[in-house]
Amino acid sequence: MATWGDINLVLNRLVREGVIGGFWTNLAGPRTPLGLQVIVAPPTQVDDAAALAIQTLVQDKLARCAPDAVVTVDRSGEPLGSRSQDALS
Repeated sequence: MATWGDINLVLNRLVREGVIGGFWTNLAGPRTPLGLQVIVAPPTQVDDAAALAIQTLVQDKLARCAPDAVVTVDRSGEPLGSRSQDALS
């Protein structure tokens, strides 16, 4: 598995480019049998098609450093940091 730095570099670049508004990963916690989980927030409200496009783009960008990452697009509109770890796992 790639290092946090590799994954962070990819995700922060997507934030900087405006593709995503923010992200959360399970890398800070203990390793799980589920592997890398990435939850991204779109920069604005999006429909199903746009959410799928964002999910696909993030997976493509992570493919080199984290090919098995599970990417979810959170369309709740709530800041990712406002929820507990349990709610995201």
